[in-house]
Amino acid sequence: MTVIEFRSRDIKINYFITGLIVSVVGCALWNIFLYNSVTTVRHNIDTAANTLEQAQVQNAELKNSLYSITDGTGQEAFLQSRGLVLDKSPQYSKTPLVVSRDAF
Repeated sequence: MTVIEFRSRDIKINYFITGLIVSVVGCALWNIFLYNSVTTVRHNIDTAANTLEQAQVQNAELKNSLYSITDGTGQEAFLQSRGLVLDKSPQYSKTPLVVSRDAF
């Protein structure tokens, strides 16, 4: 009958090789996690950029609508359709400002 006895040197080498394999597998899994995180961040940045571009286009369209409403090219026609007359020299009434002592 043959009895195999391992020397302590062989056991240390086995632990070292096992440690290296575990380290390599751990690094590979960590790299996969980091790659997925970076990919997710890039996708979120692209989505945010597209949303920003759409918001800028909508803002420009709203400004164009506002400026077309307030530009004043149709004011005289609007006033005439309502029966109003544009006064060239308006006279405003001025009332003196009266402050009572009870206000303080």
